Amino acid sequence: MKKLYLLICLLLFGILSSAQVSTLLEKGKSGIGIKGSYKTTTGIYALGGKVGASISGKVDIELCYKNYFWNRIYNDLLLDNATSAYYEGRVTWWLFRKEVVPGIDINFGLIGGYNYCSYNNFTYSSDYDSSIIFEDSHFTDGQFGLMSSASFRVADSWYLQPSFGIVFDMGQMNVLKNGEPISFSTLSIVSYTGLTIMKRFSNGSGVYTEAQQILETQRNYPAYQFSIGYVLPL
Repeated sequence: MKKLYLLICLLLFGILSSAQVSTLLEKGKSGIGIKGSYKTTTGIYALGGKVGASISGKVDIELCYKNYFWNRIYNDLLLDNATSAYYEGRVTWWLFRKEVVPGIDINFGLIGGYNYCSYNNFTYSSDYDSSIIFEDSHFTDGQFGLMSSASFRVADSWYLQPSFGIVFDMGQMNVLKNGEPISFSTLSIVSYTGLTIMKRFSNGSGVYTEAQQILETQRNYPAYQFSIGYVLPL
C-alpha cells in the first residue's frame, strides 16, 4: 500500500470546518462561538471542536482541533495504536455582507490559515518486500481561499444558510520511515458545500446544526462533517 500517498490524501480532511461566527450573528455584531463536530470518510473518522470570535461582524478568528481514528484493517495497519491530531488557525475577512432583499443576506469573504497535523505509530508491511515499516510524520500547511454564503430567514427566529468555499493549500510533509527522513511539498485544492440551520434567540445568541461535504483533488471520494454549535453576541 502506498502509505505516503494515503497520508497526503488525508491532509485536508480537517480543513474547512466552517460556520464562521460573523455570519451567524446579526450584521455588525461582535461575538464568540463554539462548536463540536464529527467527520467521516472511508476508513477514517474524527471528533473535534472549534472556538471562534467575530470582530464587528467583519473579521473571524478561529482555532480548531480534531482527533482522528483509523480503521486498522481498511488502512492495512498492523497495530491499533496509530494516532493523528490536527490543529488549525484561520482568519476570514468578510469583504461583502449585504441584505439584498428583506430576509435574505449575501456574504463573501477571503480566508487565510495555517495548520499542523501529526501522524504517529503507523506500522505496516512494505508493498515491495513485506518488511515491517514504522512511520511517524507531520505536516504543515498554508491556506488561502474564498468563502461565500447566503442567509435566509424562514421564520421569525429560524434561518437557513447554504454556503460554498474553495481553498488552495500548499504544504510540507516530513516523514520518518524506519529512522530515515523524507520530505516533500504538496499542493491541493479543496471545495466545501454546506447547509446550516439556526435558531436565534431574543438576545441575539443562537444554536445551530450544520452538515457539510468536502471534496479535494487528492481523493476520489468525499468527506462529510456534522456539527452542533452556539454563538453569543458581545
